[in-house]
Formats: sequence, structure tokens, C-alpha cells
Amino acid sequence: MLTEAGGKYLERREIINVFTQTLRKAYPGLDVTELKKQQDKYKSMKTCNFKGCNRAFADSKELTAHRKQAHAERRHDHSDKLYTCPCKTCHRRKRSKGFETLNQLREHQIRMQHWGSGIYHGDGGPRPVDAVSESDRLTNAAQAEPASPSVALPPPTVHEPPSTQQPVAPTELSIMPAMQTGPMASISSTSEEDLVPIDPNIHTPLPQANTMVSSEVEVVAHQRHSMMQRLQALERERVRMEEEMQRLRSALYTS
Repeated sequence: MLTEAGGKYLERREIINVFTQTLRKAYPGLDVTELKKQQDKYKSMKTCNFKGCNRAFADSKELTAHRKQAHAERRHDHSDKLYTCPCKTCHRRKRSKGFETLNQLREHQIRMQHWGSGIYHGDGGPRPVDAVSESDRLTNAAQAEPASPSVALPPPTVHEPPSTQQPVAPTELSIMPAMQTGPMASISSTSEEDLVPIDPNIHTPLPQANTMVSSEVEVVAHQRHSMMQRLQALERERVRMEEEMQRLRSALYTS
């Protein structure tokens, strides 16, 4: 395009003329002379860039005096931010976005998986702290997991001399299916080999064990009933949604 216009180089005067013509077309009736006066007036203006101020001054001397008078005591203080993240792409790497305690830094590193040695900003200058690795995350997760209340404790065993032991037939608990899930899974895993011969003359706390088993069975039954009700409600909702989608398709493509 420049070659067709007469050459590959343009003069400054030609560029100014094009700019002036474009302004006249965009704003009819605009006085370019007045516009240039306004531009020259504000070219020398200095603006305070302090957050929330944005005041304008005639020259840099007035701006410097304004900063000393208005913003000298309002400087940002980040002395409480002692720890920063080691990841270069993390916004917590800045001192102003740091952490007050080492525990906060470690929780952030484990949550965001920003492994490495954090930085401590003390009186002697920045220095690294103990590194955090993925093994620390696994340890923290293992400590945070609560113990499951549905785990059944192994039944008490009674050891007697071989002369007094008698074989006992497997109970009803030992023949339950092995693939059962839920709180009864630990009970169903009992096999005939795990049973210990018990002397009939020794009284074991069977009523208490039966009470624990019955309570767990009731909990499982209640959970299954709630799941069945929820499944039925979802089935009804799916049927209703399919009917509504079919009605919308019919109205869309037949109109």
C-alpha cells in the first residue's frame, strides 16, 4: 500500500494531516486548535499515584510536596507478613501477600501443592525455612481422617489347654457372603479357620456382641431404606425431565 501511494516512507507532516482529518470526520465541528491547547495544558500535569488519591499538580515539585505532607505516614506496613510461598507463579510469593505464621504457610503449600522451602523475612534478611514435600501432605491427611465408628472389633478369644478344647461348628456369622459391603463387611470376613475352640463351661459376653451386631444391622437397614427412597425420587425426576424434553422437542421442530 505504501508503494502504491508513492513510496515506502512517510513524513511526519503527512501523518499529522491524516490524524487531523480523522478527527474532523469522527467529530464534526470540532476545533482542532482548541484540542491542541487542551493537550498542551495537561501534558505537563503530574498525577499522584497513591491508592485512592489521583490528584493532579502543575509540576513535579508540587507533587513531591503533596506526597510528603499527605502520604508520609500512610505507607504500607508489611512487617507482620513474615513467611512467603516459594512457588514463583504464586501470588503469595510477594511480601504483601505473605503469611503471619509458619503453620499458615505450610497449610497453603500442602493445599496448593507448592513444595519447597518457604522464605522467612526476619531482621537478618530473608532466609529459607524447612521444606514441605508431598509426604507431609500424606501425613497430614492421615492425621485428619477420623476413625470409622462402624469398624467391628475382633471378638474376645479364650485360650485353654489342648486337652480341654472341643471343636465348635461354624456360626451363622462365618457363612455370610464375603463380598458384602458396609459395616457388616468385617463380620462377614470371619471364616471357619479363624474360629477358636471355646470351652462350653466358660461364659463369653455373647449378649453384648449380639447387641452390637443387631445395632449395626439396624443402621445398615436404615441406610438401605434411605438410599432406596432417594433412588425412587430420582427415577421419578428423570421420567419427568424426559417428558419435558420430549414436549420441548415437539414444540421446537413442529412450529
